[in-house]
Amino acid sequence: METIKSPPPSLIVRELTDFDDFRDLFGAWGGTFQQTSRGRFSGTAAIYAGLRVRAFRAKTNQAIFTRGLDQTDLVTVIPITADNENTSWRGRQITKGNLLVKGPDVEYYNQTARNSVIQALLVPFQIFTAMVGPSADVMVGRKSSTSIAFHPSGEAMQRFQASLEALVTSPGPVNRHNAQVMERACLDDLLMCLSPSETDIKSLGAKRLGMINEALDLMNERIEKGLRSDDLCATLQVNDRMLRRIFKQAFGVGPMAMYRLLRLNRFRNELKSARGGGQTVAALAHRCGFNRLGAVAAEYQTQFGELPSETLGVRGCLGIQNAVQRERVNP
Repeated sequence: METIKSPPPSLIVRELTDFDDFRDLFGAWGGTFQQTSRGRFSGTAAIYAGLRVRAFRAKTNQAIFTRGLDQTDLVTVIPITADNENTSWRGRQITKGNLLVKGPDVEYYNQTARNSVIQALLVPFQIFTAMVGPSADVMVGRKSSTSIAFHPSGEAMQRFQASLEALVTSPGPVNRHNAQVMERACLDDLLMCLSPSETDIKSLGAKRLGMINEALDLMNERIEKGLRSDDLCATLQVNDRMLRRIFKQAFGVGPMAMYRLLRLNRFRNELKSARGGGQTVAALAHRCGFNRLGAVAAEYQTQFGELPSETLGVRGCLGIQNAVQRERVNP
């Protein structure tokens, strides 16, 4: 009988010069990403696809809000370090030195700070179960629909971080033998971090997320029509002070500021999708609920580092077409 081999291991390292570069790296996942800080986007990313596990490392200069449910069976393990301790996970921050473990049926939900570095190991649930035994369901949140924060010993954490770093920083092509050695070391070091004798398990509750998610869903439904703070509070049956406090804890901004960011990100997506289609900036802005074009253009430039017209035309198909036409007229 012919033996079917798994695909060879690979490591892809990319420079990111636009937010869409980052979004496209995780396009197969299907979650949503929003740039929530101001300025032109840049960063680097490394994605390791191994024989048994996957890993990624992403460094970005802008703050990003990520939300979505994984469609795979992968358990995500993220060490909390000085490079990402200001990230909000499911509405709260986790102390440096902890290890975040998220199961495949727990929503990925985080708000990074500027210049964060997120490094993660992704382990198939079947392999994770073989490692830790019957407690796997509890460890990945399947019994509670929450993420779990472990607090391993400093030595165990350092070893795991070093072996994870090796997966995403290989200086050359990765062969099968080296992949097997590195992955085995990483899984062994992870198991040491999950040892009950070295672990302080902290459940990250999901109660506040229900209110946040309902608010975000309403905001997305009302992108074009507009939404006032008192309408939002009335629908959620909560007072403005409480809602502002919850959003501040989760995202660092209030609910209406978050609503504005969602509209700006939707506007950017509309502009990019409309390249080459002959639509105007004004029409697309109106579709996203913006009626004062001058004001939104200035705000857009502050948020993304370019004007809406640049996103639609100068940097896209319309700009290329215009440049070609000018060359034909003035050879």
